[in-house]
Formats: sequence, structure tokens, C-alpha cells
Amino acid sequence: MSCNSLESDAMFFHPDDSGRMIHVGPTIINVLKLVSDRSNDMQSRVVKDFSMATHRSSNPTQQLTVTSSGRTVKRRFHQLDDDPDQETFRMVEYEDELDLLAAVVTDGNEGEGRAHIQLYDNQSGQLLRNVALSESWDETFPHELFLDKDTIVHIEQKNSTFWCHVYKLKATSSELQGH
Repeated sequence: MSCNSLESDAMFFHPDDSGRMIHVGPTIINVLKLVSDRSNDMQSRVVKDFSMATHRSSNPTQQLTVTSSGRTVKRRFHQLDDDPDQETFRMVEYEDELDLLAAVVTDGNEGEGRAHIQLYDNQSGQLLRNVALSESWDETFPHELFLDKDTIVHIEQKNSTFWCHVYKLKATSSELQGH
């Protein structure tokens, strides 16, 4: 994965004991697996099982500069992949009883960091649900996320104060009908 970011990528073995690996970058999460080479049993290669990506505008940001003579100059520059004004993956957690991956995604809409949790099927990578957090998300402070069945716990530390936010998931009408 190629990215232009201030923060380092994270890579770890999947907690579901499948032998897969999770590579977390600011714009994409890859679930990888080792596959044995058919021609040589002693060699393996890493292949992508599935990916999860953020939704960003592909237009490069333009910055307007006015010269001393009053001329307006447009300057194009590339933003960092972990730009707080763009959708960015912050963390990934695994829920073993429901076999779900929960990814925290932040964006800087309305000048304030907002976060939502995207719940993905652990086997296919299909997005199942998007849960918006009611509190703002300031990435300069530490955050922890815990997921247990239908309960999401978000703990944030602001200076010397800890905040605990608890969310209870409810089934939607389409989930109750089996769709």
C-alpha cells in the first residue's frame, strides 16, 4: 500500500486465528492471507483477501494565492492521506461472536472531527452497517473502542478527564425481515 501520511500504517495478525493479517492505512484496510505456491511448497506469497476503503473526492485541492500585484494564482498540492478534513480510518476492532470487523472512520465535516463506525462482514469485507457517533472525535487525544455483541463502548481521554460513551445497536426493519 502506497500512502502519503504523517502516521505510520499498522499491520497485525487477525485476531480471528485464521492466519490472515490486517494492514491498516489512512484510506484503505487490506485483509491479507498467505497462499502456498503450487509449484514450490516451500514458498508462499501474500495475497489480498479483501479491502475496505474510505470515500474521498479524487479532485486535488487547489489553493488560491493573491500576489502583491493582485493577480490570483491557483496552486495545486497533494493532501496527506490522513488529512483530518477527509475520511480517514483511525482503528479496527474485531468482534468474535458476530464475526465482524469494526472500523472507525473520521472526517472533518463542518469544521469538527466527526466519527462513525463501519461494521463489515469478517469473511467477505461487505459493509453491513454504519453507526454515527454522537460525540466529536479529536484525533489529538487517545481513544479506545470496544465491541461486544450489540454494544459499542468508546472511551476517550481529554487531558486528565476520561469520557465513556456506550451505544446499543438495534436491528433495522430490513434486518428483522431477513433481507
